[in-house]
Amino acid sequence: MRSFALASLALLIAVPAASQQWTAEEQEIIDFTNGCWEMWQQENVDSYLSDCWHEDITFWWSENAMPFGARWVSRASRFWFGQTDMAVWDVQPHRINIFGDAAVFHYQLLGVDDPAEGPAQFWGNGRTDFLVRENGAWKVVAVHQHRTGEDQP
Repeated sequence: MRSFALASLALLIAVPAASQQWTAEEQEIIDFTNGCWEMWQQENVDSYLSDCWHEDITFWWSENAMPFGARWVSRASRFWFGQTDMAVWDVQPHRINIFGDAAVFHYQLLGVDDPAEGPAQFWGNGRTDFLVRENGAWKVVAVHQHRTGEDQP
């Protein structure tokens, strides 16, 4: 039954964003972001930190009074990799603004955590990622994230 529920949720959140057409450069940012979340799901922490985050990353979770810097992001990411069991996730792009080698990506991240004990949990976060392109590769230099209230499928 649990597998059926997870498969059903996967189908629900895998619906692409409204028939939005993305440019090749915008699609590159979507693909980069999906790749980062794939690393998270596979718990590949070292690649996730080195390939996705800029060395000067700033992360601001809306529930915190102040944003956190690179040291905290690295330590917290290493902690959370062992604490979550993300079974399903989906990046739902809303808007991408590109300014040369800088970009702003607004999207909703939906997911299902399937812990070994307890029921699966559906969640949603609104995110704004600020990216820079260095040596041809995109990196996230700042994040603002907030709960979307999407705690039910």
